[in-house]
Amino acid sequence: MKRPFPYSIPLKFMFTKKYNSGFVYNAFKNFLRFDKFLIGIFSLMLISGFWSCETDVDLNDEWQDIPVVYGLLSQNDQVHYIRINRAFLGEGDAMKMASELDSIIYDPKNLDVRLIEMNGDNPVRSIPLDTTLVTNVDSGVFHYPEQIVYRTQPNSVELSTNYTYHLEIYNKKYDKYIESETELIHDFSIKRPLAGQTMVNYTSPFPTDVIWRTAENGRLHQLSIRIYYTNYFDSGNTERKTLNWNFPSKEASDLGGGEEQKTQIRGQQFYVFLKNSIPERSDVERTLDSVRYIVSVANDNFNIYMKVNEPSNSIIQERPEFSNVSNGIGLFASRYSEHRTLLLNSDSQDSLVDGHHTRHLNFIKPIR
Repeated sequence: MKRPFPYSIPLKFMFTKKYNSGFVYNAFKNFLRFDKFLIGIFSLMLISGFWSCETDVDLNDEWQDIPVVYGLLSQNDQVHYIRINRAFLGEGDAMKMASELDSIIYDPKNLDVRLIEMNGDNPVRSIPLDTTLVTNVDSGVFHYPEQIVYRTQPNSVELSTNYTYHLEIYNKKYDKYIESETELIHDFSIKRPLAGQTMVNYTSPFPTDVIWRTAENGRLHQLSIRIYYTNYFDSGNTERKTLNWNFPSKEASDLGGGEEQKTQIRGQQFYVFLKNSIPERSDVERTLDSVRYIVSVANDNFNIYMKVNEPSNSIIQERPEFSNVSNGIGLFASRYSEHRTLLLNSDSQDSLVDGHHTRHLNFIKPIR
């Protein structure tokens, strides 16, 4: 029998947390690193320790197990990851404790983690998740570059928009279930650039529109243009690079899908972005290989989470915190994306090589 659980729970914490724009890219980075989030939990526990005493201060009094859970599902993905940490408290240097992996993870043998595919209230299948070691976590207060996450087996699980997905984590040590649930975002269509279009022109004096229809279950939609280029160094080395040019996100008025949204692009902005993003070097020639127009979508819970955690200019330090995890805190949500990959037309390549903004970047026209 499925256990009932609350979700979309707003919490109040005594700390300020900021969130960077570019929601899918930064959200996934924050999914792999939760330094600010765990620092906030640690601060809350310290404050609670002060308030719970009358004369003697015991920062380790009345410790509670607080799981910190993050997961983003997409049917785009071949592997599905869940991050599970724990808030910690102890005597001594908190910064030193945070740098120890054992301080922030549960013993994997104590956790049973699975996704349960649900058709309404009826389970369809149970999908177990195993541990894997991530070895490229960014440096920070908490342990790096290695951390443990939970994942499905590669290429073994295809998710379906016909179902919802229930996350169930059973902690054997504390005999406790940590749970959440999310729907998936449905497929949607990019109208412009057109399907089958191969070239893009950034030399037109007129703005061009990127147009899409919103996705069912998708609340927040954002265009980004991923730019692929190659550095050819005088030393003979070759380096392939990418840049993400992010545009303001747009909210859908409802979750039914089919609403038309658009973002305008002016060609000269493209060259200014390259000028400001790529360093000048005298020992390199470059080719711009392709551009990929990506429309990324976040579901309602993901959108609420980002809104709550976006930077604020307010002097009020007490801010709400959003969680949809029962018996823990964090976020279990969904995302999705569609894309078009294009080449620069000949005029755009000429402007890249000889134009005012980018001629010092040593671009050459690629041989096709």
